[in-house]
Amino acid sequence: MQVKRIKILIILSIILLTGTLFLKEIYRKNIQKNLYQLKNKTYYEVTLKPNIYFFSDKIKANNYYIANSIKSIDIYFNYYLKNKNKKSINYSYDIKATLKSYADNGTKLIWTKNFNLKNINKINQKEINIKENYNLDYQYYSNYVKAFQEYYNIKTETYLYVKLNIKINDQNNPYVLLTIPINEDIIEVTMKENNPFLKSCVKQND
Repeated sequence: MQVKRIKILIILSIILLTGTLFLKEIYRKNIQKNLYQLKNKTYYEVTLKPNIYFFSDKIKANNYYIANSIKSIDIYFNYYLKNKNKKSINYSYDIKATLKSYADNGTKLIWTKNFNLKNINKINQKEINIKENYNLDYQYYSNYVKAFQEYYNIKTETYLYVKLNIKINDQNNPYVLLTIPINEDIIEVTMKENNPFLKSCVKQND
């Protein structure tokens, strides 16, 4: 009988603890909805070289593209962050492009090259509101990689990474990263967002 009571008490304790943790999580999220507003509306489109095959010289994101037909990849960085609990935010940001060439089916990094596209020093405002348009000359980077491969007489698997990196209070924090294959016949552009500064921030897309 005593053992049965102990088991019941243990089960009730587990249920009570689980319920308390669940309610705390709901409360935390509701509080943070009132504190933070985060919007990343970064997007891109591809501009084609003059041709007789496509009806438009623009192709929207999330498609496959013929590499030799690309004139530019037009990237529109649109990033907004507000902390309603603070009167101002100290931040800076930069946009960088990085070429990385790999050997052995992408397992070994053998060459990398950085390009600084834009750098904005410290800003103190009520919110982070970044709107940057950049027309990336795809063929420039493609030719750069071809020259590298011809010089060393090798073939590599190469990607161009275009990154918006934001620093808040001099610490690396949020970023938006586009990955663009180079010197493949058909390419697909992928985009990734990371925000370690606000891991628990509730994202609002409205």
